Amino acid sequence: RRIYLHSLYIVPSARGLGLARRLTRLALDWGRGRGATQARLEMASPNDGARALYESLGFRPRETMLARAL
Repeated sequence: RRIYLHSLYIVPSARGLGLARRLTRLALDWGRGRGATQARLEMASPNDGARALYESLGFRPRETMLARAL
């Protein structure tokens, strides 16, 4: 079982306060409490700040998605 983290957005004026870290940890705890054994997320790139946050919480790149304009 897995949980998917989707559409986490912190308004610029609230960034740097640890909100994204706290919300992500809450979501992980929630999923763990319901029997999930894996968490997944997608993020827009480039987003170095978000990537650093998620990697500090144990997330690692797993799949590559490619896209193109039509």
